[in-house]
Amino acid sequence: MRIQTRQPREILVIVPARNESLNISACIEGLTRQTYPSGKRVVRIVDDHSNDDTAQIARAAASPHAGFSVVASPPLPPRWVGKCHACWVGATRDIDDPPEWLCFIDADVVAEPELLAAALQHAEAQSVDLLSLAPKQILGTWTERLVLPCGLYCLSFCQDFERLRTDECRDTSVTGQFLLVRAEAYYAVGGHRAVSDAICEDLALARQFKQHGRRIALFGGRELLSSRMYRDWSSMKIGLAKNLVETFGGSCARPGLHLALSSLPGLLSPYRSWTHGDVLEGRHLPVAHSVLRLPVREPPSDFISRARAFSLFRFGTDSCFHLDIHSAL
Repeated sequence: MRIQTRQPREILVIVPARNESLNISACIEGLTRQTYPSGKRVVRIVDDHSNDDTAQIARAAASPHAGFSVVASPPLPPRWVGKCHACWVGATRDIDDPPEWLCFIDADVVAEPELLAAALQHAEAQSVDLLSLAPKQILGTWTERLVLPCGLYCLSFCQDFERLRTDECRDTSVTGQFLLVRAEAYYAVGGHRAVSDAICEDLALARQFKQHGRRIALFGGRELLSSRMYRDWSSMKIGLAKNLVETFGGSCARPGLHLALSSLPGLLSPYRSWTHGDVLEGRHLPVAHSVLRLPVREPPSDFISRARAFSLFRFGTDSCFHLDIHSAL
């Protein structure tokens, strides 16, 4: 089924990319196949000082397509984090007539053809200023299959999504892999410049929106976009630590989480054979949970059923934290 907004809006898609040579081609290809009118969308890939061939691959993939461009992020100013700066550059450089919507997509995301059309239609129907969609997560290596589901479910358990949805709560929850924002609201709250030193820039930006009275929504988008976030333990450790530190106490939690995550490969290696099955069947996650020793609202015996119940945000009938397991062994 093709989904289109009744009156197509101008949209600028921004893809910050740093050392994404394995992902950027598929990301751009997905954006070239969008059903959203090509005359109403511009795609800008911002190379964030990659030291691999991300920029060259991006230019080769983007050059045949009208409205696609690759720009280099300038030197990082003081008190700026790289991704924040790349997003801000993409949203402000050479903008004479600002679009109505800005869409920030991570370079490891692959978009289905209906993504932009469906997301725009839903954002306008719900009158939200920031719409975040959680991708279907693709897992390959045994480490990904053991650790990442546990990390995602821990994040789900330790956040009260019903409370976060209320206007009274000052906090919120989003995923930075896909953020669709009204341009007027983005510039009014200061955009990424207002959170320039934030490590979890997606959450910081969403909090900025909410503090200014803007509406936010998080939904699962498993039929619209997919992502393989990590391909090795080193990148997984950094990514999980960034998000778990934010969830479990800020900088005070960083040393303990770093130690726990650094120890996981050795602790979990005896269970490598488990990954030939589906790690979401329920018999494996309690073990990973016991190794992490992270608090949850329910005992491990009820881990899977309660995790499903905590998937409160839905796009259609899809769970926000659905995982597809693809073996690369």
